[in-house]
Amino acid sequence: MKKILLSLTIAFLFSLGVNAQLPANPFWEYTFTNGSLVDQGSSNTGTLTVTNNNYTSVDDRAGVANNAIQTTNSSMVNLRQGATTDEREVTVSFWMKVAASQVSSGLSHMLTIDSATGTYLQVRISQNVGNRPNALEYFAIGSNPNTTNISSGYGAVSLPSILDNGWHNIIVSSSVNGGTIDFDMYVDGTLLTNIVQSNLRLTNGGSATPNFLTDPRIIIAPGNSFPGTLDDIRYYQRSLTTSEITALATENAPATIGTEIYVNENATGASNGTDWANAYTSLDDAIANSANVPIWLAAGTYTSSNGTGRDVSFKPRANAQIYGGFNGTETALDQRDFKTNLTILSGDLNGDDDTTLSFTNPTRVDNAYHVIEPVGEDVIIDGIIISDGHASGAALNDKSGAAINGTQSTILRNCIIENNVNHNSGTIRFNVDNASFARQFITIRNSIIRNNLARHSTVYYITLGSNKSANTSIDNNLVYDNLTEDNGSEDGLSGLFWFRGDNVASDQEVRLSSNTITRNRFLATGTNVTGDIIVNATRISGVVLIRLYNNIIWDNLDENNVEIQQLGIWTVGMSLANNLNSQYNLTALAFNGNASNNLTGNPLFTDVANDDFTLMTASPAIDTGSLNLTPATIVEDLNGNMRILGTEIDMGAFEHDTTASLNDNNQLLFRLYPNPASDMITVALDNNVLATANIYNLQGQLIAASQSSTIHITNLKTGMYIIKVTTNDGAVATKQFIKQ
Repeated sequence: MKKILLSLTIAFLFSLGVNAQLPANPFWEYTFTNGSLVDQGSSNTGTLTVTNNNYTSVDDRAGVANNAIQTTNSSMVNLRQGATTDEREVTVSFWMKVAASQVSSGLSHMLTIDSATGTYLQVRISQNVGNRPNALEYFAIGSNPNTTNISSGYGAVSLPSILDNGWHNIIVSSSVNGGTIDFDMYVDGTLLTNIVQSNLRLTNGGSATPNFLTDPRIIIAPGNSFPGTLDDIRYYQRSLTTSEITALATENAPATIGTEIYVNENATGASNGTDWANAYTSLDDAIANSANVPIWLAAGTYTSSNGTGRDVSFKPRANAQIYGGFNGTETALDQRDFKTNLTILSGDLNGDDDTTLSFTNPTRVDNAYHVIEPVGEDVIIDGIIISDGHASGAALNDKSGAAINGTQSTILRNCIIENNVNHNSGTIRFNVDNASFARQFITIRNSIIRNNLARHSTVYYITLGSNKSANTSIDNNLVYDNLTEDNGSEDGLSGLFWFRGDNVASDQEVRLSSNTITRNRFLATGTNVTGDIIVNATRISGVVLIRLYNNIIWDNLDENNVEIQQLGIWTVGMSLANNLNSQYNLTALAFNGNASNNLTGNPLFTDVANDDFTLMTASPAIDTGSLNLTPATIVEDLNGNMRILGTEIDMGAFEHDTTASLNDNNQLLFRLYPNPASDMITVALDNNVLATANIYNLQGQLIAASQSSTIHITNLKTGMYIIKVTTNDGAVATKQFIKQ
């Protein structure tokens, strides 16, 4: 059985004297430890068989690799195993994890227990099915010589509360009540009182109740209809007590979002992460002892010891949230100052690096290959400096991704990525091949990427395996002073970004929006692949679509001090006209391909010599971008000043002359309270009438809309959101808020 991580919830239950021992003797039990499909229950005879032999072992709710299961184009069944005599009272418990974007209309069957007599119990999600609301439900059917009776639980749990890509425990339990069998459903240990009571009638009103299930078997995700992840499936041939249900619902339960884990390299307390005084001194320890809990990281320099030799890296698990920029006294996330309290994750294991960036610098060749290697999906890195990785290993995987080497959905936000060396490519590198889910979402926003070196694709490199998909969003960043060079006898191939779709049915969608890309140098001599091109897209049989909006691309020179082309596609079957959409960019050279409303010319940066890439008053980039093409997630410029201040968004990562623009343009202002909020939030406008208030998640997806100034947010998952307010006269403004 898997190691139990004691969350605060479990500790509280123990303090009340609740028996947290797991119910004994499940007839079937599947924990999927290390990918095993063997039944661990009392029968120990129900090993699962996989149709089409196609499934994936993924991270479980504690972030342990290969300890949960996701089927792919298959179902998982056990052979019918004759159960004991009493099959009227049964209980099934399991953990599930799925995001709303993964579930389509129809029925998503997570689990079915069927019987040789045609009776069965299903646990499933209905979405837009007939006249039923979107809900988690059970569906039980029983029969006798005269009737077939069907009953379902409608409206048990509205979908937004369970389709949050977080782990939830689901339990359905039956009990005998005279001549009927009643069912109860629990979500995360809570009995759902709004579910329709089943009263499954198995006789013609008599007191004798026959067995509900005869010769049963378990089917997991029948017909591959459930797109999420399942773990710890247990089947009991009896009803469970309240304490037993609590024990199942709290076993390895992910800790509540908002219960922070603290890290401070200078802390001197108990080193258990409960507060600043007792903060962990090691980020590795905090990652290992947190699940779905934000990690607050105080200013300082942290190196990893997770691995051996130079093959060490920080390895955030699924749903990890790592926030830097704290001074060690804060009690709320919005109190941190990541620009002042510099929080560095470094690959300089010996602390001896000099400032020279080269492939062979002796002070750097002993650095870690990778600084961060996420081992789970949906990782957030925010307010962190990621520096001094040196990807020079013998394996191809260890020659790239010096700062970030990932495979799954990741958000980098408010970061500085600098001084990393890659003997091959991609300071930020993703290989979307063995990932848990088909489509990955990678976001780089409000960050600075500077002074990194590679043989090619210095900033970002992504490649996809067959039948994999990825969305990359690179928004509101400053990218400067990055370099490509030949690496000894290996010719460099130039470029900053390379998006590859080289495998069967791979699919990429890419957006670069409101970035300032400048003063990068391309000294590599190789021309057999990319040549001197800033952004490359290639394919063999996959699809790559690139959109560039509101960027400044200027002063990016080759070895002859000549400006290089922005976009290039070199593979057969792709064309700039069909695979590129470029609008409202300011560039040194005219865009090739499908382009409109772009400008060429000098953006007139304020002080290039001192790395000030804000805009002078006469800059042609001011008010010449497109607000309609601006992602909802861009609510501030890279300096933290408000967008939008003029008639349109400025091109690039910076909005011009914030203070003057606020006074001159009568920018729409509004108040948002309370913030943070738990149940509802209120929009207060001065001398304006609200038309709409739209709420977006940090991936830019619209998740709620209202025409009322008071908005209920109870069903939102804990985290940060963006609200976009529009008035009746068309004025628009945005703010961020935190849902507790």
